[in-house]
Amino acid sequence: MIVNKIWLLICCCTLLLAGCKPSSRPVRQVVGKNIEGSWVCSDVLEQIAQAKSIRRLKDYPPYTELLFRQDSCTLLALNGQVDMITLSYTYLPVGDALQVSDLDGNEEAIIKIVGDSLLVLSNGFSPETWRYVKVPPERVPPAEDAEAPEAFPTLLNQALISGTYTVTSAAEPYRIVLRSNGYVAHSPDFTRYALCYNGSCNTYSTEDLIYLSNDQHGDFYGWRIQDNTLTIYSLLPVSMPDEMTEYTFDKPILVMEKS
Repeated sequence: MIVNKIWLLICCCTLLLAGCKPSSRPVRQVVGKNIEGSWVCSDVLEQIAQAKSIRRLKDYPPYTELLFRQDSCTLLALNGQVDMITLSYTYLPVGDALQVSDLDGNEEAIIKIVGDSLLVLSNGFSPETWRYVKVPPERVPPAEDAEAPEAFPTLLNQALISGTYTVTSAAEPYRIVLRSNGYVAHSPDFTRYALCYNGSCNTYSTEDLIYLSNDQHGDFYGWRIQDNTLTIYSLLPVSMPDEMTEYTFDKPILVMEKS
């Protein structure tokens, strides 16, 4: 009996000590909580703001935005104008870093967690590294698809063209507002706009494009910024033999001075 009690005591102590051993799981839960939310590529936003152009960028990030979801080992990555893909990730055993893969297990990227508000992404397809900053939840606009509230288009608009303008090309100049959420106020012709920054819309032209629309129709136009002047152009199709039709800038339809 004494021997049995001793063995029982040893087993209980062993289980108790095992339960108190440090585990990496709680640490990973904390890290996972910190990365939950929307992250946008700050490098590309800074370059675009400086160049006042999207198409003049020499290097483009693999993803413009990363969305980490709560209690999930998958993330959503925006890699085109309307294309959102699902990736999986695991924590690397050493350092605060993630191995990102597609759903077939192919390695896509390594993401280093620099802090609560900065990620650095690298992959084997480019020598470049890309910084992603966390977007405060209050700055993420409501999404039509609640599962994917994208913040990048709004920040892109802020970096380039959102603001109050005077339309100087009209017979009687008037003021309009291009809101950062993509809405147009006080325009007699348009109620929405969307800058073409990636995906299939980039195949239409080698210049910067914008999609302007109202409740009845919408179409692509060209845009160019010089100093405080934003000019919107109609597009002229240029047909190439055995190639996709491309569009070049034609006539200016709106000339606007930013207030």
